[in-house]
Amino acid sequence: MSALWLPTLAALTLSSHALAQQLPPPSIPDFAANNAGVPEPGTLGPAKPSYGYVTAPDAYSDDKDMRFRHGLSSYQAELTTVPTFQSIGIYWAPPAGGSNMPSRVKYRKQGDQAWKDGLPLWFDPRNKEYRGSLVMLDAGTSYEIQLSLLNQPDITATTTQATWTDQFPVGRTITLPPGVILRPGETTSRPYVIDQSGTADAYVRYVSAPFDADPSQRSTIDMGAADAHLDNGNSCVVVNASYVIISKLMLKNCQRHGIEISSPSHDVIIEENDISGFGSASTTTETPPPLSNQASGYPGTNKIVFGKEYEAGVYCENMRIDLDKRVQRVVIQRNKIHDPRYGSYSWTYGHPNSAQAITLSHCGSNHVVRYNEIYSTPGHYFNDGIGGLSNFSFEGFPNADSDINGNDVSGVYDDAIESEGANRNVRIWGNYLHHVYDGIAMATVSQGPVYAFRNVLADTVGMTNPNGVNQDNEGHGTFFKLGSDQPIVNGGRAYIFHNTNLQPPPVASLQYGLGSAGFLSNAGGNTCNIVSRNNLMTSSKVWQSVVKVYSNCGSNDIDYDAYRGRIEFVQDVQGAEAHPAAGSGDTSDARAVAFVAGTKVWPTIALFEYNDYPDAPYKTGKVFLTTAAPTNQGNYQLKPASLGYGTGTYLPNFNEAGQATATDTTIDAGAHQRGAPAMEFGVNAYKPKP
Repeated sequence: MSALWLPTLAALTLSSHALAQQLPPPSIPDFAANNAGVPEPGTLGPAKPSYGYVTAPDAYSDDKDMRFRHGLSSYQAELTTVPTFQSIGIYWAPPAGGSNMPSRVKYRKQGDQAWKDGLPLWFDPRNKEYRGSLVMLDAGTSYEIQLSLLNQPDITATTTQATWTDQFPVGRTITLPPGVILRPGETTSRPYVIDQSGTADAYVRYVSAPFDADPSQRSTIDMGAADAHLDNGNSCVVVNASYVIISKLMLKNCQRHGIEISSPSHDVIIEENDISGFGSASTTTETPPPLSNQASGYPGTNKIVFGKEYEAGVYCENMRIDLDKRVQRVVIQRNKIHDPRYGSYSWTYGHPNSAQAITLSHCGSNHVVRYNEIYSTPGHYFNDGIGGLSNFSFEGFPNADSDINGNDVSGVYDDAIESEGANRNVRIWGNYLHHVYDGIAMATVSQGPVYAFRNVLADTVGMTNPNGVNQDNEGHGTFFKLGSDQPIVNGGRAYIFHNTNLQPPPVASLQYGLGSAGFLSNAGGNTCNIVSRNNLMTSSKVWQSVVKVYSNCGSNDIDYDAYRGRIEFVQDVQGAEAHPAAGSGDTSDARAVAFVAGTKVWPTIALFEYNDYPDAPYKTGKVFLTTAAPTNQGNYQLKPASLGYGTGTYLPNFNEAGQATATDTTIDAGAHQRGAPAMEFGVNAYKPKP
């Protein structure tokens, strides 16, 4: 059973001519060998200190002996595979590999007859390694994988790897008492410490008293609404154990974090909890609202009392922890994480600060964050939704071999999802992002590849400068924030496929759409090795740039996308976008986006103005709130006449084989393909239907 959960070194079998002869001619997309200009690690740019951990042995990685930084393959074995529930990361370092020899990948469920194409692995010349992922696999299933080189048919490898099972083996269950969990004589809860470890074959499950009964009978940890300004460790739940499941708890008013994971815990499952009111503030915070409001969460006020940055509903920080004691393999699924005690201020006053829903900083790798609902009310908006620290490094969040999928994220003044740093075999897909500033931040991708596909971004208006007189003139953020101003940590490959950029129609006195101002942005610095295909790109103003990238650290490859807006390659003239979708352009004559489900694919949004504290230094200001949920949420299929309908190009493992042939053009731009069931997000997504 543990082999389904722990990352294992795959058994390696090098085969002969016979294996190559079994495989049909490969399908190699035209970006397979696009590796020109990638810098060697450590050769460009001065090493800058800090990233918030000045005691770290190196500015760019906690491990000064990291194999990648010495030009070595990620693992000692020639072939290694690392699974999650629905993905398998592949690492292959044959001695004869090179940028001029594209890889080919075949895979099938064990026992099946037919092979499927995988997207070719990317060759990284910095450490002479092929890396890539298989995606959208079935959980608890063994897959056979065959690798070869296009120009060297004798160089082959095979392996079998199982994905993680959804069903964790439980050996012991600890049921928490019903009601608010108190010690005798106390009126507020103390931290509940989880210290009983299980094994890979027998997890210890901590679970609420009957969760679906009367809510008053649920197991609740409530630490009191007032901020006691306590030190770290005063969280609702503190995890000091491994192979544990934390399930169905109600966590309220946590003095620091909702669930705090301490080293050397590993294999921690956090599922179906409700976490709110967490976070603390410095005693020198700007003058708080009246105590009567503060104690009740000050509903209805726009005064921002910002808390300590990066505190979170689920939190882990291992910056000064020995490498072999880092937290590893955390699964955060089907939780509601909402309404922290304090809120971030907006970009009006500087970089957003305060709490996040999820913060994992230097907490190893091989994590999964899926099917969570993250939201908040005005005055309590998050800094980032899901993220961590050390963005411009060879680590960052979620580091490596991790998935972020199926989440519903809103109420965020900065990045809904901040996946920055190594981004080595990281997959981000099927997320619904709305009422945020930026959708997905990938600044930077130092190792790669990272895959962002089939995500949907909706409204972003009012999240930059909510106090602006005319929100048409304020920034509307972007879908993907990319790039780095530090060359040493640039050069990893990023794949951006089949994402949909919604543009809800204007409300109140506004003239332009309520969605983002762009799709791909070099807001993080110089960009390189970006591969974009089959996306539906829009801008709130059609003459703005939906794509704005540099290319001085390795070629970008932007092609076969459908767009309304400008394509801008700064300081470079490129041959990309040789095949834009018919009707794309930067004028009002560009073809419109039309959905089968009509206009109700986005929520009904109305403008509210908060004037409770007109003289307060930090204010929420104008707020665009949802007054009605989208009737057809998840149905983003395009009408036949729409921009992007039938204009996509075939991507192995991301489209069904045989699509978009000369006689059958059935691949649409955007997240939702014709004939596919409605997309699902949040705590009930893809649960078995009764």
